[in-house]
Amino acid sequence: MRVGHASGQRQQPIDRLSTTIGQFWYSDDVAPHAETERFAYTVPTGYKAIITQAEGIVQRATAATTVGRVKAYVDTTPGYVVRAHLLKNNVGDSEQHMVPFTQPLLAGDYANGYTSDASTGGTVDYVLNFIGYLIPE
Repeated sequence: MRVGHASGQRQQPIDRLSTTIGQFWYSDDVAPHAETERFAYTVPTGYKAIITQAEGIVQRATAATTVGRVKAYVDTTPGYVVRAHLLKNNVGDSEQHMVPFTQPLLAGDYANGYTSDASTGGTVDYVLNFIGYLIPE
């Protein structure tokens, strides 16, 4: 009796040697600021990646003079993963978007984190991250 894969068949990607990947970014920023890239990850040649979780958090630390939309998001080649938007002006107001999922990325695909704040004055705490696996092809 043969246990395992038949000759010529490839194993499932998760069964191969994998490496944990991820990016994390945290900051307190003063408004206003345009859309700013906070981290960039590109899947290297000869690999695939699977993102297993992504998260974006925005929290008002000090009130703005004029409120504007605050955003924190992770963008990938296939499309947006998480987007946290805040259009409130009370200290402590926050939005969190966390997504547990499996999104495959191929060699050359990217996962980038961005923030922006259209308010005038005030500060916002940001958290952006993703984790996953890098798998040889």
